[in-house]
Amino acid sequence: IPGGRSYASGWTDSSGNLWLIGGIGEDANGISGALNDLWRYQLPAATTPTKTTPTVTVTPTPASITTAQALSVTVAVSGGAGNPTPTGSVTLTSGTYTSGAVTLSGGTATINIPAGSLAMGADTLTASYTPDSNSSSTYNSATGTNSEMVTAAATAPTVTVTPSPASITTAQALTVTVTVSGPPTPTGSI
Repeated sequence: IPGGRSYASGWTDSSGNLWLIGGIGEDANGISGALNDLWRYQLPAATTPTKTTPTVTVTPTPASITTAQALSVTVAVSGGAGNPTPTGSVTLTSGTYTSGAVTLSGGTATINIPAGSLAMGADTLTASYTPDSNSSSTYNSATGTNSEMVTAAATAPTVTVTPSPASITTAQALTVTVTVSGPPTPTGSI
């Protein structure tokens, strides 16, 4: 290893080696003066830190709703044991519904979906995590899913009663037509 020196010349070649030559300093015997030695240093290659893909957990409450009910969804993002709590934001999508970005607090966020926003049937809820500048060097983006069952909300049917003829005497027969309509289309008997 070269000793301390001043006024040395140095450069880096195309292979990444650092070269150092000459200068004013002390030689191996402790004699001061001009130095004419040449040193080459092989610099270590730059490494890119490995990022972790966090676990995204999606928890809807309640587990099933009707089209007339709102839904609360808790999204938890975990980096695993020994890793810092992820920071950033999450969005939630299902069919044509997309939430706005919600900032994580302590690794969790709650997203409220308004009533009528999800389609009837089994809906897949997908939460997408995006790290912020504090977590982007540690975590990759990640997604998590869960499902929610959405059924039609119960509605009161419309009942229409139509007598025929509109007026009668006691000796006449009366026909009454009763129509029951939905949605959904009612079934059963009258």
